Amino acid sequence: MGAAGFVMMHGEAGGAPPKRVADALAALTGSKQEIKGSEADTTPFPSTPRVAMALTPQPIAPATPGAALNAPDLSDRFAKAATDVDQKKAGAVDELKAVAQLGYAPAQFYLARLYEKGEGGLKPDPVQARQWTERAAEAGDRRAMHNLGMAYIYGTGGPKNSTTAAQWFRRAAELGLVDSQFNLAALYEKGLGVSQNPAEAYKWYLIAAKTGDGDARKRADQVKAGLTPDARVVAEQAAGAFRITASNPSAAPAATADMGANAAGVVTAQRALSRLGYYLGPTDGTASPALKLAVAAYQRDHNAQATGVLDPATLQDLSVYTR
Repeated sequence: MGAAGFVMMHGEAGGAPPKRVADALAALTGSKQEIKGSEADTTPFPSTPRVAMALTPQPIAPATPGAALNAPDLSDRFAKAATDVDQKKAGAVDELKAVAQLGYAPAQFYLARLYEKGEGGLKPDPVQARQWTERAAEAGDRRAMHNLGMAYIYGTGGPKNSTTAAQWFRRAAELGLVDSQFNLAALYEKGLGVSQNPAEAYKWYLIAAKTGDGDARKRADQVKAGLTPDARVVAEQAAGAFRITASNPSAAPAATADMGANAAGVVTAQRALSRLGYYLGPTDGTASPALKLAVAAYQRDHNAQATGVLDPATLQDLSVYTR
């Protein structure tokens, strides 16, 4: 993220920043440029900016520990409802809404998309789209967290709020979304929504660069040049110690041992990875070395740490492909 002339990703001062950088923070400084969709939205739907609801910056409270552990597994119900919406079956949107009302984050995120684009028989409604995006974000969907942060930056359908944007980018960044990590670094570099802190910016650029993000690597090198040796060492140690955190368990099947998911989660991964061409084995809910390799390959290709573990964030992303 950045405004034109703000984050210089290539060459000398005065060079052009990358599109994803220039567009987002340009919204904060009054530019009319359109925000480019980012890798954070990994659903099959087109990624576009969204609208947000809150009017004032409020600390974003973490989800209550264990709040959704006893919630029913709604993945199959959501998958059927989403398929029925795609096929324009009668009552499909009502069923999708029912699943979303039960707090299932993927359904909330999908419903937000329908309201945003005016699809599935719904009229475009930015207010509803923003409400459901926010609910999905609060329920632990990292894609929704990122999109909500973009909404607060861009101000579509509501006021801009860089403070709240930074909070949501941090949540998504901690869950491993590279663009959120990059955006958070840019906010620290500029001092928008957070106190200006070049060392913290350097840390988050380094974290984003771990996945091979060239823009983040270049930006990190430029910020590094302005830091003291001590600040560099501290930031580099912090970046090296960074580990992706687990998302709210309401957004995906509960984690267990072995592959990192219960049998239902393993089946979801097997189906999705088979559809995506990563996995050729059985769909039986049993973990295997082949499945672990497939998960790691998927994570690597989607800018996450290639652990091979079916963590909640990975399962959340994969569940979209089992519709």
